Amino acid sequence: MSQPHLSRLFKSLASELIPNLIRVTSKGSGPEDSSTLGQQATLSNQCQHDPNTVEGSIPDLSRIVQLCCESSLDSGAEGFIAFAQGMVSQGLDQEVLYLDVIPLAVRRLHDLWAEDQITFLDVTRATWVVKQFIFHSSVDFVHPDASTLAPSAHRFQALVSLPPGSQHTLAPLLLSQYLQRKGWGVIPGFEHSDQKLLEMLADQWVDLLCVSVSMSSDVAWLKSLLKRVKKASRNPDIQCLLGGPLVALQPGLLEQVGAHAVCSHIRESHSLGLQLVRVHRKVRKLNSKTAFELTFPLTPSSQSLGAEAHDSPALREASTHSTPTRGGGGAHHSTQGKEKKAKRGLKQRQSNESVHNDGRYANG
Repeated sequence: MSQPHLSRLFKSLASELIPNLIRVTSKGSGPEDSSTLGQQATLSNQCQHDPNTVEGSIPDLSRIVQLCCESSLDSGAEGFIAFAQGMVSQGLDQEVLYLDVIPLAVRRLHDLWAEDQITFLDVTRATWVVKQFIFHSSVDFVHPDASTLAPSAHRFQALVSLPPGSQHTLAPLLLSQYLQRKGWGVIPGFEHSDQKLLEMLADQWVDLLCVSVSMSSDVAWLKSLLKRVKKASRNPDIQCLLGGPLVALQPGLLEQVGAHAVCSHIRESHSLGLQLVRVHRKVRKLNSKTAFELTFPLTPSSQSLGAEAHDSPALREASTHSTPTRGGGGAHHSTQGKEKKAKRGLKQRQSNESVHNDGRYANG
């Protein structure tokens, strides 16, 4: 179903079927509470801290999560975007909003559903509203600057994926944007078929494959996929990082499927990914190269193109006859013509090779 249809459906559900029970829990916490919350606690980026202690280390985080949860239920996409932007303008760090508040708020939505306080349609609509905010703010969030860019990360490329048919797409969405914010190159999308994923890994240099798993039924698929990834990958040392709810539920998942590391929080993906990739890049002396350079290495013909310009048979033949002789004006002009013709031929060859390479880049 298209987004406009979903939007109309959710508006209809919100106005006709969804009661305002959630508002009852927030009586007395009107706009004044929300507007002053950011002033009560100026929240800073917790990226350097243990992600497991973030929730307890930020004052009023639980209150902000509650407000975020209520706003996603009570507001449309535009209303939630205004709410989230207002929180950032009042001092809430953007990374804290993305990596802590939003995941905890969505988790709270599922808890409310499990407790029969809201319906599945409520959860679906509220999650859709949150994703609209992420899409709306992605340009500002992923744009790296001096405060977010990690040194050397721009040389590495990641691919984010999840099992076919998985409905848990929020974490992969946040992960792909967070890695871009840190400077990683990230191949667009994450809902790839197995065949498409293997084709991309064969065509492009990928340093880190991140897979989010939620269901125990995905374990057999993941184990089979990673075996095929190792055979198909253009990078023989590609590293696989696992995340998602199943990581906490099955401690032995790493060894079971043959991955390289697991992370319990999105922030860990960046630091763990750098550690894994740098080790193998350093061993093979590839740390100075970008993923693009490793995907499209200079061919011997490209490297010798400059030398070829001075050593082509046509130019050698022309230079052999280019010695001027007395009274040989006609022969001299003929020799110049041969030189020009040879240079034109060489330029045409260079142009053809350039067009061929451009085509390869575009297809890659």
